[in-house]
Amino acid sequence: MKATKAEPVSCVGYWRVSTTDQAGADRTSPTDQRTAIERRARELGRTVGKWFEDPGASGGTANRPGFRTLLTYCERHRRPDTDRGVILMLNDSRFGRFDNPDEAAYYRFVLWQYGWEVRFVENDDTEDPTTRGVLRAIGSGSASKYRQSVKDNARRGARGTASQGYWRNSEPLGYRREVWRDGKSTGKVLKRGERKAETDKVKLVPHPREARFIKDLFTMYASGRTLTQCAAFADRHYPEFRWGRQTVRQKLMNRSYLGEVRCGDIVTPRAHLAIISTALFEQVQERLAENRTLKRSPAGTYVLSGLVSCACGGRYVGGGGSPRGPRGDELRYRIYKCNRGSACDVEPPLYFNRNRTERRVLKVIADVVASDAVQATIAAAIDSRLDAEGQNAGSYRREIAKLEQKRARLVAAIADGLLTKEEAAPQLGAIRSQLDTLREQRDHAKFAKRQAQALAGEKEELLAMARDFPALMKRLAGIERRELIRPWLERAAVDPMQRTLTLTIRRLPALGSLRGLLTTPGPS
Repeated sequence: MKATKAEPVSCVGYWRVSTTDQAGADRTSPTDQRTAIERRARELGRTVGKWFEDPGASGGTANRPGFRTLLTYCERHRRPDTDRGVILMLNDSRFGRFDNPDEAAYYRFVLWQYGWEVRFVENDDTEDPTTRGVLRAIGSGSASKYRQSVKDNARRGARGTASQGYWRNSEPLGYRREVWRDGKSTGKVLKRGERKAETDKVKLVPHPREARFIKDLFTMYASGRTLTQCAAFADRHYPEFRWGRQTVRQKLMNRSYLGEVRCGDIVTPRAHLAIISTALFEQVQERLAENRTLKRSPAGTYVLSGLVSCACGGRYVGGGGSPRGPRGDELRYRIYKCNRGSACDVEPPLYFNRNRTERRVLKVIADVVASDAVQATIAAAIDSRLDAEGQNAGSYRREIAKLEQKRARLVAAIADGLLTKEEAAPQLGAIRSQLDTLREQRDHAKFAKRQAQALAGEKEELLAMARDFPALMKRLAGIERRELIRPWLERAAVDPMQRTLTLTIRRLPALGSLRGLLTTPGPS
């Protein structure tokens, strides 16, 4: 028995739904679309021989799997002009809600060249090609206008939400989303990736473990570690994420860690609890900017580059000098010079030898950091911080209790008829405002106390770090060694008259060292 050859497909169907569209007035399910397309096919004397679909795909772009497959299929199965194929879909918006309606016309023309004609179930009653072209132009324009309206509404909604301090996106590392309803917290904290209800809003709350990690990341960089070192640290703690220099840089520039919510030019400060202090954040930004502009040697072999001030206002950087030194000591003749070059007004120009200067400076810093005086200063600073946090917590509790008692007395006076609601309203409003402020400060204090408790457990480790500073310095080289000494070196300046280099060394490292929990630089 001879097999019969299958008839080529002359009619195909395409349907699409997307999250944005399904929330609109023209909500329609895939089943409804297929049913309407099959009915229209019968009216045209056709049968749908193949389906293409895009479940959950936006119509704002042609880069949709089903749509691209449809284009490829029609190109490979071209039809003659005398017997064009038909592509059926519900309406113009299913074909695409492109920003430019001419894009819809372009794809219809491409398909026409392949021998396929795009037809719709809705607004497609005429068989006259000219009239149908006018209808298509109107339909495409309406679809594009609807898309722009959705985008404008979403933009306005985002700005309005941001101005109230609510968060719209997925939470950054270090935070979780807390559900708010009718302007009040429900106390429910969503898991990472968990969806909120459509009618709920969310604010960010610190996640204890992740918040500590973020603060460590900031303090490590502020205390002199490189972006590469910070990325290695992050990779050890959160290997499920991909870490690199750029990822760390983005985290260090994220202002949500200051408690801000941003949307375009809308900035809402103190929208949620900050993980990073303003001082630490600004120090990190300053160092990021400095390291972007600071000229470094290719091999990173100049430890003091950028750390020593010239009398002209410039900075000494490594470079120049005589040719390569003997084997094993290739940098013997290298020098430091002012980065302002010919603009430096120090006469005569002052240069100093790399090897001799670095050797002396590093020994002085190592001796100071490892001294008993520095050990005592660090220990005292940690103990002082722990005592202060304990006192703060008790103080907030007492002040909140007093205000709550005062509020209760006012409410009782209203109930007894001694005061009217109108008379008590100003006092109750003032108490409510004070309570909100105190509770926010209390929450900050609780968070800081947890950080301080972590510091207490690491006290001996930090003291050992300072004690072993000379050995640690020997293990490092180049830029890493420079970043190690940076937080301890308050000032290094050249006196061109005396031809001397004067160092001012801290007994407590600059803000950002020791996990960032020592809040002020110590005496020099």
